[in-house]
Amino acid sequence: MTGARTRVEALIGKYPNTAALHDGSVRSDALELRFADVFPVHDAFGAMIREQCFDVSEMAIVTYLQAKAAGAPLTLLPIVLVGRFQHRYLVADARRPVTPEQLKGARIGVRAYTVTTGVWLRGLLEADYGVPGDSVTWVTFEEPHVDGFTEPSNVVRAPAGASIEQLLADGELDAAVLGSPGAPGTQAPTVPVIADPVAAGGEWFREYGVVPINHVLVVPAPLPEKSPELVTEVFGMVAESRTRALAEPRLAPEEPGVTAADALPVGLDALRPGLEIIAEYAVRQHLIPSPIAVDDMVDDVTRRLG
Repeated sequence: MTGARTRVEALIGKYPNTAALHDGSVRSDALELRFADVFPVHDAFGAMIREQCFDVSEMAIVTYLQAKAAGAPLTLLPIVLVGRFQHRYLVADARRPVTPEQLKGARIGVRAYTVTTGVWLRGLLEADYGVPGDSVTWVTFEEPHVDGFTEPSNVVRAPAGASIEQLLADGELDAAVLGSPGAPGTQAPTVPVIADPVAAGGEWFREYGVVPINHVLVVPAPLPEKSPELVTEVFGMVAESRTRALAEPRLAPEEPGVTAADALPVGLDALRPGLEIIAEYAVRQHLIPSPIAVDDMVDDVTRRLG
């Protein structure tokens, strides 16, 4: 194609599977991706929901489900940007270790009740360890991304200025959902609540056949019908960047028997099982009022992608 390329405003984080987009080695003659300078990317999810301020946007899957349930005009592109097993992200202070079964009646810290990692962990705690999410007090530190969402009665806000790491170290929390357990700057050493989380993730994969979905791509709902070629081109670029990264050993999960392709599925059929599970968890955890069918997350253009 010749002539000026169409500018596409994009919110897409920097990961091994998106590196070729950001460094320009995957490019298009038809369009130019202009990446928003936002880090962490979740800081812009709310703006995308309210204003559809990007032509294509990364979004946590639970945030997307809540936005969809609230009527936000957003359509899913069937490709996973971030997929990972969640078991290692539930931790306790190393001086006060606990088991999953001991968490009934506990206080667990999480950045926000709606964060996707927390939703997956609540789901697996109930399904695999018999700990209903409603039996726990969830101590949160941020507001949800979706306006108008009322948190369940077992969700409380941490004191202003408190950090999740400090409350865990002080014994105010029995456990916490940490995005980077043991990262520099944490207050005290932590240990996984779930023993051998890598092995537990592998067992979860053998039972369910999917890697938990964290982040996907969405576009404003009118865009696929208005500009199907543009949406198809953007999707193809993201998929090509993923393909180039799949050969990197560091992209493969630690869990035995799981490949990088398993963690980053492409196409609606490949995403469907994981989407169905997280949509069910979202209902059970009072995040959305009723189930959202996978086929209602896409339209006639995006369902064929991949």
